[in-house]
Amino acid sequence: MYERLGAIGVSVLFLNGSYSNLPDPACIRSDNIHGGYLLGKHLVKQGHVKIAGIFKSDDIQGVERYYGWMNALRDSLIQNPDTHIAWFSSTELTTLRKNNDTGFLTAFIRRQLKPCTAVICHNDEIAYWLIKELSHADYRVPENISIVSFDNSYLSTLSSVPITSLSLKPHEMGYSASMQLIKMMQGNTVSSKVLPWHLVSRRSVACCTMHS
Repeated sequence: MYERLGAIGVSVLFLNGSYSNLPDPACIRSDNIHGGYLLGKHLVKQGHVKIAGIFKSDDIQGVERYYGWMNALRDSLIQNPDTHIAWFSSTELTTLRKNNDTGFLTAFIRRQLKPCTAVICHNDEIAYWLIKELSHADYRVPENISIVSFDNSYLSTLSSVPITSLSLKPHEMGYSASMQLIKMMQGNTVSSKVLPWHLVSRRSVACCTMHS
């Protein structure tokens, strides 16, 4: 379908991810690998060495964020077992949104969280719901466990504990996409653009003194 659109002169610009088999697809995306690295390093600097992660399995953002986090642990000479990593699907996310079904989060807490002192979440939405479930399981954030995530959305401040999150510049994704589309419609060649994250620190992270 995308090849047919290109053949008839329709401008196509991808957001967040693209198809590798398309010839030079133009894409505006955040630097998710480096973002995962930033969050991993931030937690390590706070003394955390046993860090859990929960990511979305069926989009490229989740995979890239996971890779960035693992690179940060590798560079910090920290080994992290796969048992501390959880993946969720679009189907599970839809069920959470429609029915407030947090089953995959409660399973993560029960099966994979101990003995971790911090969690990297796929985004603020997951972090928001995870903090709710942690309170039901008698975890206190950040006293017992620190939480970080991506997107710096309204949920990061709506949460009972404001969440440390990675942020893009306000409106940067939409503005960049609009400018690139205008250039494409004018017949100009455009290239993909990668947008950098920056850290917004809030109360969901505390220093850890456990190094066992």
